[in-house]
Amino acid sequence: MERGVGEEAEREWERHSRGDAGKRRMGCCARRAKTFHCTVVLLDETEITEDVQAVSKGDVLLERVFSHLNLIEKAYFGLRFLNKAGESRWLDPLQKVSTQLKGLSPFTLYFGVKFYASDPCRLLEEITRYQFVLQLKQDILQGRLPLADDLASELFALSLQAELGDFDPRKHHEQYVSEFRFLPDQSPSLEKKVEQIHKTLVGRVPSTVEMSFLERVRWLDMYGVDLHPVLGDDHVEYFLGLTPSGVLVMKGKTILNHYFWPRISKVFFKGKSFMIRVKDKTNEETTYVFLASSREACEYLWKCCVEHHAFFRIYSWLEHGLLPEDALRLHFFVFSLLISLEWAHSCFLVFNESFERGASSRGMGTKSIALTSYYRFTYLMWKRQFL
Repeated sequence: MERGVGEEAEREWERHSRGDAGKRRMGCCARRAKTFHCTVVLLDETEITEDVQAVSKGDVLLERVFSHLNLIEKAYFGLRFLNKAGESRWLDPLQKVSTQLKGLSPFTLYFGVKFYASDPCRLLEEITRYQFVLQLKQDILQGRLPLADDLASELFALSLQAELGDFDPRKHHEQYVSEFRFLPDQSPSLEKKVEQIHKTLVGRVPSTVEMSFLERVRWLDMYGVDLHPVLGDDHVEYFLGLTPSGVLVMKGKTILNHYFWPRISKVFFKGKSFMIRVKDKTNEETTYVFLASSREACEYLWKCCVEHHAFFRIYSWLEHGLLPEDALRLHFFVFSLLISLEWAHSCFLVFNESFERGASSRGMGTKSIALTSYYRFTYLMWKRQFL
């Protein structure tokens, strides 16, 4: 009897040994899996480097960035990269990173706001609002968010208060405002006005200053507008702008039409033709056709439009406690992120510890608009449209 027990124990040991050996072999294979380095430029212009396996999808890299930033409200953000044609593209979370970045070197991506909240003041966490402020400051600096002089002075002063704190004549010399780059074209007279406003903000802490910043910016016509160049039926250049409220049709600086998401029944494309079907007040449908520069550009415009449409429709449903059965078909990744976001809001869970705000751009640094290829690309596109 004892011998039988011993034999059984020996066989059990052999089974475990074979299993451990198999695990070790699998571990060796995992270690040999091809990896590559990805550099991610954050909104404060700092960089992080992540090693990503060739088989990893975009959501793996996104989650690492979210973890680094300690972000809970993830649904608003994404990673951009420049394709081989120098065009800006969003990284698809559901596709392999290696496939999307194929032929590019080095692998550089840019973290940013993909879906602008219609009311960023309602964002749950301070760190999320801070990331929105950083994005909006980039939009202003790169000319994508035009400002009147009075508003520019006020926002510039709020930005200084958040970063420097109260004005102190012992620390802030006469030209201290000119050290910061806030506008594409920054005049000495505007900087003087900014200094005067900064002096009136004594006692305001960064969190309340950033809330005021967001409240002032969210009402601007060009807030959160993602522009795509197209041609109309008349072969004239237009821009389609994807926004939190719908799709803008712009010619030059003029907004010609605004198609609201609830009235857009379908977006589709064929070849280089992008089509958007809109219901009027009597529920009659009209299809508008625009021509993109290539089939790839048209498909990308369609994809961005579908994602924006899905995001803001689902968000609206969640806000009103509704969730139609076909919601999952709109866009699974956006849906899953929004559900996690709604869970965080409903539980009012604030996990973020205190965080350190980065320094703003001073002068023309190595990651400035003049020297970074990504900033140069976006700035030139917007300069052609607005400046």
